[in-house]
Amino acid sequence: MMTAIMNNGDAYLDFFDIAVEAYNTKKTNIYRKIMTTLISSYKKRLHEIEIENSDLENVDLLTINEEDLDLFYDAMYEMVDLIKLLKTHLLPLKEKDGLFADLYQTVDKLHDAFMLHIDLISMQEVRALQDRYAKAS
Repeated sequence: MMTAIMNNGDAYLDFFDIAVEAYNTKKTNIYRKIMTTLISSYKKRLHEIEIENSDLENVDLLTINEEDLDLFYDAMYEMVDLIKLLKTHLLPLKEKDGLFADLYQTVDKLHDAFMLHIDLISMQEVRALQDRYAKAS
């Protein structure tokens, strides 16, 4: 699921642009449908990453193959960059409408959750390197 939302992150920004245009042209139905869909999608992803983070907090072993770490970090930082971009676009809009504010709050929490996820995997990676070094000594 994480890969799917990351691969479609640009599409989410496209939908957001359409929502902003609908808001500006007073096409309220379209605006509300797109925004509620975006908010729901991001809240679902937030819930999923929070569950993953909760599971990771209780695991000391590296849960990702070392060969896949570069790909993992690239994908995670790409998603974080997309979230930051969305937050930048939302910042001037969040005071105009409650849906913009809700989306901003949701993506802000999602940003924090992704950063925690990266941190947890990084700590696992460090532990794995320390264990390997200790065994080699």
